[in-house]
Amino acid sequence: MTIIPKRLSLQDIVPTEPPFEGNLRDFLPLRQIMEDGNEEAVYRMCGMLLGGKENRRALSGVEYIASVGFPDTAYRLLHWSDRFGLSADKLLDAYADFGERGFLAAQTALMRYYAERNDLQFLYWAQCAAPQSPEAQYLIARQYVLADNWEKALNWYNQAASQGWAQACLQLGKSFLYGCGVSADSAQAEVYLEYAAEHGWVEAQILMADLLAAKGNQDALSWYSLAAVQGSAAAQTALARQYLTGKLTDRDPLQAFKYARTAADRQFPDALCLMGDLCRYGLGIRPDLSVAQQYYRHAAALGSMAAVQKLLSEAALHQPEHYEKLKSEALQRQETEQLCRSAAACLDGIGQKKDYARARRLYLEAAVCNHADAAAGLGKIYYYGLGIPADAGSAAYWFGIAAEQNHPEAQYYSAFLLYHGQGTATNVPAAYDYLQAAADNGYGNPQELRAILEQWQCER
Repeated sequence: MTIIPKRLSLQDIVPTEPPFEGNLRDFLPLRQIMEDGNEEAVYRMCGMLLGGKENRRALSGVEYIASVGFPDTAYRLLHWSDRFGLSADKLLDAYADFGERGFLAAQTALMRYYAERNDLQFLYWAQCAAPQSPEAQYLIARQYVLADNWEKALNWYNQAASQGWAQACLQLGKSFLYGCGVSADSAQAEVYLEYAAEHGWVEAQILMADLLAAKGNQDALSWYSLAAVQGSAAAQTALARQYLTGKLTDRDPLQAFKYARTAADRQFPDALCLMGDLCRYGLGIRPDLSVAQQYYRHAAALGSMAAVQKLLSEAALHQPEHYEKLKSEALQRQETEQLCRSAAACLDGIGQKKDYARARRLYLEAAVCNHADAAAGLGKIYYYGLGIPADAGSAAYWFGIAAEQNHPEAQYYSAFLLYHGQGTATNVPAAYDYLQAAADNGYGNPQELRAILEQWQCER
């Protein structure tokens, strides 16, 4: 519903009394020069009205300023009004008006508003903004990826990357690394990943480190360390292994223990398994077989096949009566892990064409066995409507299951679903906690997530 009158005069916005106490001295002369049609006076009066919560009059002022030929000032006031408690929903018509006039800032605001809510209206505003906005180019590319049109996706990613949009560089790096839409080329992948890594994208930092470590390049340690500081359990575990094996640095079991324990505290399966090894053999800590077994069992329950094999070996030697049961459980976990990997390949088109129907079927089989990655994968399928109609309720359900298992990506999506009340009741405190967890776990670009957290803090 449009809340800004279409035919306006100064009488629509000039109040006869001050909008709030304490500004009578400013109000009377300001009202007089407003009646004379002074643009700056209208702007200042609208600011007073916003401060006094007379939002309808203030927005009428926005329309008036725009109608008499001062759209820049009008947009400045509209954007400013966000600070005074006007919900974005109430400003959409006003933003749309400025967006249609070609205001990039308004187009960007609308694009972000709809994209954050997974509303395809974002695509219209992204296309409007695309000639001037690498962010818009990136979002258009992402939509083509979902449609499995890699040719157009890569074209838009390249446009965004050429203007320095780091997230587009991350996606191009992954495309070259995994051969999605292009021939696999690790050297080209490094070029793009390095740029994204330098701009704070944790996934890029880890991928860069993995590529360098595979070549025996000690620079891998710097990238692992940077990702570890931002909360990545995968990077912390990788550092623990490097200090344990001494491949890229001097062996230091104490450092290995420190990093492994930090990642294990985040319920990261590989780290839990590594902690089992450290406790079992007394590396950086006194040996304790009982504690080692606890770590192995915990890691196995969260999907670590390495931990499952260690438990099987121990049972074969010391608990033969439990061996068959453990073997059966191990085979079930192995099958579940394979289902999840196959589903991911179908979803992302790695080594094959995308097959959303098969991905959903395989993910569901794995998710019912409490596999966090599978639950998160199902969440994305329902969220984006991949091969099926989008279903925010089902997306919230599956993301919630994975988020409770400390899955960073699921925590991120759960946060926004809860914040906007999509598929679930609005719950800003829970949304804040999930987004905080995602940032702490090194998801995406933690610095950007913390900026969002600052905005949400006042709403808790």
